[in-house]
Amino acid sequence: METVVARNIMRKNVISVRDDMTTQECARFLLENEISGAPVVDQRGKAVGVISLADIVRTQGAQISTKSEAKNVPEFYERTWDELAYIDQVPQMHVETEGLPVREIMNPVVFSVGGDATAVDMAKTMVASRIHRLLVTQDDKMVGLITSLDLLNLIAKLED
Repeated sequence: METVVARNIMRKNVISVRDDMTTQECARFLLENEISGAPVVDQRGKAVGVISLADIVRTQGAQISTKSEAKNVPEFYERTWDELAYIDQVPQMHVETEGLPVREIMNPVVFSVGGDATAVDMAKTMVASRIHRLLVTQDDKMVGLITSLDLLNLIAKLED
């Protein structure tokens, strides 16, 4: 069996958000693109961090009014993308943090690998770092993205 490397499974059209985008704009953008997170870039396009919907919800200290009684899990996390079609389903931002830029809440650590990184190495990095996204870089430029879902899809295809 051929060794699978990052360049063979990476997403080449990386959706990113700007570091000066507000958290509300970012939440709307992520939901519209049906993604749970994205790399954050500065004005020059350089990756400076990663943001996720969970970061936004956690930072806002959101109180979600409806919870699943059985699991005590906020309903927001139980919905499918079809049910998360509108930004008003993301917990409302507190008035005092309404214009908070993404750079204030993003994870400023950027985990990246080269195009030759093996699937095993990528999985080990994700597990050890407790992350869901790895940037694929070449000459210090972002050329792709690998998510934990990409690696799970790879495993699922091994049975075929």
